[in-house]
Amino acid sequence: MSTKKVSGPAKQLFQLIKHANSSEFQWIISDTDEKCNSWEFKDEAIKRGISFITLRESMRYDPSPIWQTYKIIKENNIHMIQSHGYKTNVIALILKMLTGLPWISFVHGWTAEDAKIKLYNKIDGYLLRFPDMVITVSDSYRNRLIEMGIQPEKVVTIHNAIDPEEHITLNEDIRGQLDLSKDKFVIGVIGRLSPEKGQRIFLDAFKEIKTSIPGVKALIIGDGPDIKSLKNYSQSLGFDGTVKFLGHCADILPFYRAIDLLVIPSFSEGLPNVLLEAMYCGKPVVATSVGGIPEVVVNNHSGVLVRQGDSKALASGVIATLSDKGKKAYLAKNGKEVIMKRFLPGSRVEKILSIYKTLLRQ
Repeated sequence: MSTKKVSGPAKQLFQLIKHANSSEFQWIISDTDEKCNSWEFKDEAIKRGISFITLRESMRYDPSPIWQTYKIIKENNIHMIQSHGYKTNVIALILKMLTGLPWISFVHGWTAEDAKIKLYNKIDGYLLRFPDMVITVSDSYRNRLIEMGIQPEKVVTIHNAIDPEEHITLNEDIRGQLDLSKDKFVIGVIGRLSPEKGQRIFLDAFKEIKTSIPGVKALIIGDGPDIKSLKNYSQSLGFDGTVKFLGHCADILPFYRAIDLLVIPSFSEGLPNVLLEAMYCGKPVVATSVGGIPEVVVNNHSGVLVRQGDSKALASGVIATLSDKGKKAYLAKNGKEVIMKRFLPGSRVEKILSIYKTLLRQ
């Protein structure tokens, strides 16, 4: 897995390893390192007692991680290759050709912030024809992969899950730390700051929200390529003091206690962890009806769904929810029930391990 932060895909990987039978399966995680010897993802893996091997890179597009991983496979009697993302898919394809080992690729979702990333996505779409199995997080993405030419029998949907043991939060006073009133509404927008996540649409919607709900504040949590332009746009709209950009937060859980509602204004999603986390924490969600979100949220029952790119519809959904105490509680209650019934780790882990066993028998 190629990541520096404990983002959604990393959380799901750690969850899988935690709940799998350790006497039957063991994992070695490897990731490339060009500049730093310590980073959030690596540190968390080691903290959890997971074997982690750093693949050294001397330059961008250095091919040596392929041979380093091949050595790891031979020295540790590895039985299966698992990859997450286009960079690791390139390495995994070559390793499969060299070793003949079964290969599973996970597709969590793609970003599309510039032409280079769009090209990488096309390359990844081609590479995904070669794994023995592709696991994706939503039926929406499964259909997309099939349309790209991947055999339907090789693509399976296994939704993300939430581990209640990982969501025990201390009674941390985030509102006090951020000088937020305890009797005014706070909206959360959590995720990577990039075009497909739609934070600019939220800022447009917030103009109307702010007019209809006096004293409302917004927390935008995350970083990414759009952070500077979003801050400038927020300032141009006169949101100084009412919209706070908090950057990347390694421990996001206390912020769910601080917010009254989560907004997901994305143009594209796989199945966002923040959706499941907020619902589990009893927070109502207003989200665009994209990717796997409608596979979790039933409109006006367990959340509110709106059209992507429609700031007026987004504003209306937020205003209607925050203005109606009964509706807000109804959505929160039903949302948590959905998580408890359908999105706990047991079923997810069982399905993945079943695929492992099938491929290993073959």
